[in-house]
Amino acid sequence: MKLCLSGRLWESPKGYSITLHEFLATAAELGYQGIELRYPMIPPPEKLEAIRNEAKRLGVTVVFSTCAALPRDDATRKDAIRVLDTIVALGGHDIRATMGSDDDYAPMRTLADMASEKGIKVVMQIHINTLCDTVERTEQCLKKLNHPNMRLTYDPIHLGWMGDRDMAASARRLKPWIVRANVQNYAPARSNQDPRQKIQILGKDWLRALPGDPDGLDHNAYFKALRGIGFDGWINVMCDVDPSMTSKAVAKQNHDLLSPLLSAS
Repeated sequence: MKLCLSGRLWESPKGYSITLHEFLATAAELGYQGIELRYPMIPPPEKLEAIRNEAKRLGVTVVFSTCAALPRDDATRKDAIRVLDTIVALGGHDIRATMGSDDDYAPMRTLADMASEKGIKVVMQIHINTLCDTVERTEQCLKKLNHPNMRLTYDPIHLGWMGDRDMAASARRLKPWIVRANVQNYAPARSNQDPRQKIQILGKDWLRALPGDPDGLDHNAYFKALRGIGFDGWINVMCDVDPSMTSKAVAKQNHDLLSPLLSAS
């Protein structure tokens, strides 16, 4: 397994607090082997060669980026091609896309065909408020898509929000599609005195949790579940950062906690 750092840690309603060059350098400094290139950070075509050379010099893989909208018309198809061409130019592996309704099946198959022509996989993430929010619905969605170029990012936080906390069982059921795994961390908000900012998700209050928080994600159980299905892919650290913390500090804490788990028996 290898660690990938998401640009989400530097994301805010005002945009990004880091440039792509700074992000690559920070990921390398902290020991990450890859990055998630968030959609708004995608560079223009004329800068792709310089970015690829910089990533290669730093030993950082641009693992994947995101399709902002499924290809339904000329504009969305053109943008999907732009993202796919960026991923290819930067030596990436796949493109992330989301399905929110039954109307998305046809354009998702179109994207999967487009990506296949470029040697890129399409990967959906287990995520609340999508067609892949539970194990059962994720299985149904992927089987109904029935496309050989579709894969999945496993995300136990979203399954937990839906009431499923058996990581070993869910990983086993979704094993045929899992190619990547996400790390996020939240804990139930238990005290009105906690200074951290609360986030309401599915009608309940949550707090962003740091690595090792006893009320947050059980990382040891998570990695045990991944090893149980023979997973050896990218672990994408895509935490939401509490305003009281710096993005770099959260990224470092996650790296330092997760690194020993990558090869643990």
